Amino acid sequence: MPRSERDALLEAVQERLNRAVQLGDAAPVLDPQSLAQARRLAELIAADQSDLVPRLFLGLFHWQRYLGLPSRDRQDELRAAVGMLTPCFLNPGIDLELFPPELLPALADGANGAVDQFLAEALASDDVEPMRLAAALQERLVYATPAGHSRQVARRSNLGTALRGLFERTGEAGQLEQAVEAFRAALGATVPGHPQQSICAGNLGHALRSRFTLTGASSDLDESIYLTRMSLAAAPAGHPNRAGRIDNLRRALEMRFEITADPADHDEALRLAIMLLEGPGQEIPRWVEHQAGPAAPGGEDAG
Repeated sequence: MPRSERDALLEAVQERLNRAVQLGDAAPVLDPQSLAQARRLAELIAADQSDLVPRLFLGLFHWQRYLGLPSRDRQDELRAAVGMLTPCFLNPGIDLELFPPELLPALADGANGAVDQFLAEALASDDVEPMRLAAALQERLVYATPAGHSRQVARRSNLGTALRGLFERTGEAGQLEQAVEAFRAALGATVPGHPQQSICAGNLGHALRSRFTLTGASSDLDESIYLTRMSLAAAPAGHPNRAGRIDNLRRALEMRFEITADPADHDEALRLAIMLLEGPGQEIPRWVEHQAGPAAPGGEDAG
């Protein structure tokens, strides 16, 4: 059977790319014929986003051209490389080690919207496999995100959300452990005053409370209460998540009261329940603000 034009062009692009890599010289991918072949191959696969093998090689081809061209002439090659490789990045079956490390942050940025949309859809479904894929995609984002990136905290937090969602669908304790690690890493990447610090504290507190129900470790419940107080203290009257944070603290205190029979926990839980009945728009009581300190226990190890 004669080869298709796609296959012939793919082989030609692969050959030129391999020569450039082996020689350590971009010359094989810089001549006009090689560029014409790459452009024609791109035209042939343009309508099929699932045809990933040529996209992978075209992306690496354009990356080699980017490395070989003068800085004033290579930005189009960088855009072409990212454009070809982003669909490949979105496939967990493709090893991340195949991508140039220097390109991973740009690929993560290009894939971010699609990955977050997939997570939102997976959370709206009770099915396990969409959530498993959502967790794998979020893990790729985190892997490709350098320290100090503007979305580092959000991506670690979203990974925790995906792993916790996976645990809720499978009951596998290891997934909850990974969620706790991800949420702790997200909180550890914040600084005082970070806009997502209270969200990260609440997420970690929730995950630790879930782990307590599995292990019975009182330290998990104590830390969960501490973090939930911290989250609530950052939710003033009118905050959209205030009622949920009040209820989370109430639940955790009731759980601890069942173990310790400490009347202080019972009384505080009761006051929180009354706040919910009367409307969560009240000012946060001073006893909540006082007990929410500036950093969680063991905070130096977070992250």
